[in-house]
Amino acid sequence: MSSSGVRRRSVQVGIATAVVSAVAVWGMPAAYAAAPGTPSQLVALTESTTPYVTAKVVAPSGSGKVTAKFYAGTYAANGDNDLVDGKEVTVDSGEVARLKLPDMRIGTQFKWQVKACVDDDCSDLSPLQTTRVSPMTGAGERPGATRLQFSTGDSTAAQVDVGSGNLLVNAAGLSLPGINGDVGLGAAYNSAAIGTDATSAKSPLGYGWRLTPYDIELKVRGDGSVTYYGQGGVTGLFVKSGSGFTTPGGFKAGLKKNDDGT
Repeated sequence: MSSSGVRRRSVQVGIATAVVSAVAVWGMPAAYAAAPGTPSQLVALTESTTPYVTAKVVAPSGSGKVTAKFYAGTYAANGDNDLVDGKEVTVDSGEVARLKLPDMRIGTQFKWQVKACVDDDCSDLSPLQTTRVSPMTGAGERPGATRLQFSTGDSTAAQVDVGSGNLLVNAAGLSLPGINGDVGLGAAYNSAAIGTDATSAKSPLGYGWRLTPYDIELKVRGDGSVTYYGQGGVTGLFVKSGSGFTTPGGFKAGLKKNDDGT
């Protein structure tokens, strides 16, 4: 091999070595940086006319900040993101990002997706989620709602919520003797339960019926928020806020988590 050929080969090897060294020192170029994984634990908190969408996002390194970008649109928008279009929520890696959607009518159907981003590197969009504002939001004796009363007999009473259209039927049942007086046990039916898959809508009495007044449930959600299913089917979402909760509109009661976790 000629001396000039040896020199050219030495130059090429030197350039290649320099490139490898630069990559080792400075890291992979941005175009090859690892993007976050697709968000997981997708949950919509729909027991409110201003529902929330939530998702867990994780950075490739497992630490640092991650930005969740949410997209949501109503069925009526025919595929457009008329609710939110890439709205961002930034949280620590491994936490649940939560976004409040605009006010919607009870029963409104909507679709949503989310992707996770670190700087300019983003995951694929999550699978499209389909849900609606829970009809159970209009169940029970909603605080402040206008109701039309109907007489249906000595042991039953019916009323229609003008705002939600829910028919609530209260039926008297047993009267059990107690230490400080008799304890009444009855049942309540909510027409809003028809067509829903809400756990609160199902009971041994039949679909849409609940025992009253003692059939009360608290359901803790993935982001720490709590759905309250109360007497007669009244439903509300207590949204996690710092160390406490934001009370649903119209509710007079608050919610507090005790030190023992209860």
